[in-house]
Amino acid sequence: MSLQPLYQDGNVNIQWIGWKMPEGITPPPPKPEGYGRAAKEALPKLMEERNLPFHPPAEKADTTWAHIGTEIAGKFGKQLEFVKQVFAIRFAESKDISTREAILQAAERAGLPVKEFDGALQDDSWRRAVERNYELAHDLEISTIPSYIGAHGAILVHDFREMPDVGEIRKIL
Repeated sequence: MSLQPLYQDGNVNIQWIGWKMPEGITPPPPKPEGYGRAAKEALPKLMEERNLPFHPPAEKADTTWAHIGTEIAGKFGKQLEFVKQVFAIRFAESKDISTREAILQAAERAGLPVKEFDGALQDDSWRRAVERNYELAHDLEISTIPSYIGAHGAILVHDFREMPDVGEIRKIL
């Protein structure tokens, strides 16, 4: 499912918020039988349909810098552009995104002013903003991604085969 129609709607404000599994909340139920196999089959097809190269990295990455960068990119009105570049570095190029240098590369590719962006990365207030996002995820008991939160409800997607369509997302906005 693409959120592109929502981005094109002048009345919708989409904000990417950094998230990690909060401690102390009820975990989601186990994935259904065959989920892993189905995901491995579906993902390459989806990437091909959208003409996106995808090379899953072998190891997990610390996403803290990416979350901080996403907050900063929002200040410049370029969250979507920045997130696309982080995803490209991580999943198309199989590079580590856990470094400040990788995040600066994503910022440059997204058309952000790198010097100002780098200065913001060094400002602890952005890290505190991300920590508040983590606390919000805990308070809202968000236990899965993607999750869509709006003024009229929330949709937490536990199985990629149950992704909401744009109409369902509009209902919670």
